[in-house]
Amino acid sequence: MKNASQRPRKLSDNLNQSKADKKIDSALAIDSLDIKIILELLNNPNSSSSKMAKKLGIPLSTIQRRKTRLERSVLTRKYELNAHDLGWRNAEILMLVENGTANRMAQELIEKYDNITNTSIRINTKTNLAACVGYRNSDELHELMEKLRSLPNVSNLEWSEVVREMGSKNQRLAHLIFNSVE
Repeated sequence: MKNASQRPRKLSDNLNQSKADKKIDSALAIDSLDIKIILELLNNPNSSSSKMAKKLGIPLSTIQRRKTRLERSVLTRKYELNAHDLGWRNAEILMLVENGTANRMAQELIEKYDNITNTSIRINTKTNLAACVGYRNSDELHELMEKLRSLPNVSNLEWSEVVREMGSKNQRLAHLIFNSVE
């Protein structure tokens, strides 16, 4: 039987765990090897299983099995379209809508406006609904903003354009979650 320091714990107990402990809390029993695989995939999403096996000194079958399990549970694989290189721009429109209408309006915006790519509900002092928008020129964005301003329940509207993305903190978030076991 494993002793207490070797036994996986639940993720909710993770805050009390020491950084020296290589076992990570989760219902999946994520251990230090899983964390190494996660960090490798976050740092190098196109890394092959064979390269990871060689780098980590682990059998290929072990990497493949664990990678598959992680991809089915805690990792998300996704492709992103580089709209900027296709002549498109991205913006986020932030709106303040009446209490109790944000969920309904978020769904309506997605259904009604083709260039709204996603919506999210926010908690802050100035806005509570955000819409990510793809557009070709400023006139197109301005026209959409005027339509949104005229909607019932919208009392404030702001926007910001994504000019350049400067990096991702996915690896940092993983380090925070897994107590930086490296």
